[in-house]
Amino acid sequence: MHYKSCFNICGNCVDQPCIEATGLCSGTCTDGWKGENCTEPICKEKLCGSLGSCVAPNECVCPDLQAKYTDKDGNVGCYSLRANGLKGAFISMAILAVAITICWAIGKHSQKKSA
Repeated sequence: MHYKSCFNICGNCVDQPCIEATGLCSGTCTDGWKGENCTEPICKEKLCGSLGSCVAPNECVCPDLQAKYTDKDGNVGCYSLRANGLKGAFISMAILAVAITICWAIGKHSQKKSA
């Protein structure tokens, strides 16, 4: 919704339209919005990550190498594909090292019994 001169966008004002002369809300903003025109969305802290942008209440747009996720409350946020990939790689390497060590120990133990 625009006010008469169409220069500013009226936001999400509670129960009342914006003031026609200024485009500002005469009352308060609806839940999830802030600012004089109630056009600034509010997102939970750290929901969008360091590079994501809050575009609607608790909804983010994620840049490249970031993916969207939805939390248990239905909020959409961003997470780093690279960071999660590295975590998975390190965990896999640790599991592989433990498995190789166990196989080596079992082989060593078997050789001692047969000697």
